[in-house]
Amino acid sequence: MRFTSTLLPFVSCSALGATAFAQDSVSKLHALPGDAVDGRATAEQVNDYVVDQTIVRGSWGTVFGVAPIVKASLERTTQQQFFTALGGAQYLSQDLKSGVPFARSSYSAWSAQGFGVNDDIARNDPGTPTPATGLTGFQFGAVTSDFVPANTTFGTANLANVVGALVNFTNDKPSRLYVSRVVAASNATTETCGLAAFGMGSIDADGNVHFRVDGNGSSSAVTCPTALPASGNNNWAYRVNLAARSAGAQNVISNTGPSDIPATTTLLSNVATHSCPTGVPQSVATRPIYLAPNFAKQYAFESSAGVVTNTLGHYAAGVVDHRGMIGFRAGNVAHLGANSIGVCGVLGKATLGSADGAPYVNLWGIDANGNVTGTRALQLPPTLALPGVITDPDQPTWSTTNVAGPSESTTTTARSHSRVGAPRSRSARTSRAT
Repeated sequence: MRFTSTLLPFVSCSALGATAFAQDSVSKLHALPGDAVDGRATAEQVNDYVVDQTIVRGSWGTVFGVAPIVKASLERTTQQQFFTALGGAQYLSQDLKSGVPFARSSYSAWSAQGFGVNDDIARNDPGTPTPATGLTGFQFGAVTSDFVPANTTFGTANLANVVGALVNFTNDKPSRLYVSRVVAASNATTETCGLAAFGMGSIDADGNVHFRVDGNGSSSAVTCPTALPASGNNNWAYRVNLAARSAGAQNVISNTGPSDIPATTTLLSNVATHSCPTGVPQSVATRPIYLAPNFAKQYAFESSAGVVTNTLGHYAAGVVDHRGMIGFRAGNVAHLGANSIGVCGVLGKATLGSADGAPYVNLWGIDANGNVTGTRALQLPPTLALPGVITDPDQPTWSTTNVAGPSESTTTTARSHSRVGAPRSRSARTSRAT
């Protein structure tokens, strides 16, 4: 999609409030190491701040409110090469809560360089406290992973974090976002040891984050004497409740599990490989539900709180295997079961192996406990069934290769403001800029 930036004042778009100028966090240093938050610092596990959206107009005229809501974590504490870690997979909650109190009672606001999210006064001056006590409105969730590869000069461990955000706004001024940035999980107590690798993942509007863990790239833990790394390709899966995360302690994931146990539910522990999970939002099923495909061709779902069940019953007639992650969409689909609360989908294969290129979209309805209520397979056109070149019709010369840039990573909201207080579509993108 082509995006055309516009400088129209906010008042020209009825869904956005009056002009405001709160901005991205910009350090006092004008140079490395910048002001990104260290995901391993116990005092920086929760940061609350205000971000104001600006307008971006899509090529079809849709007006989006765009804001840099989460900056990726600090690369390392010493001898950084870049301003931030590399931002990875991202997810915005598909549900939107309304009429709820804001996640925090106060948020920091600023409108000039040198102020910002980092609580280290050598890097940012503190912003102005903005009270939110008594405010109610809308809430959604956002989550991203960030990653720092091992470097023999500046650190021998692969470092990773899962960083989420609870985001609130009011119907009167939806352009102003009140963001609570929370480090859901880290893979290290210091920058010299990496105990696990993370795979995203999803979040709902209540702040329930699902992600997988394995031992790929973990270190020997020589310098992490109190924790040992996860092992090999075996799989752990967790759910972290952002609202319950301790503001003064890390949630380190190791072979013994999470360190912030009250905020974390262990869903899988050292089992055969599962793909990255998604989840049914709490607002849809009254509790969050873990969903994932596994490498045994099964559909894994949280049949009761904290208990994962595996089944082959999600396959429609003619489908015997799957590829990729599971997608979920809330809402009853009658021909997938009268009591279904939503529909799941995954690429399906008619034969074992790789020859047919996954020519089906395999769909199944689920009830409020994740059980299958009905199935259906939709066959893809032959030209789409086999791998091929994917092009953007608006920019056909663009490469489909994802190339990382040199500097800073930010999770950005792009929310359609077609109707006041009820965005129709939400997407997330990562930008790395010099």
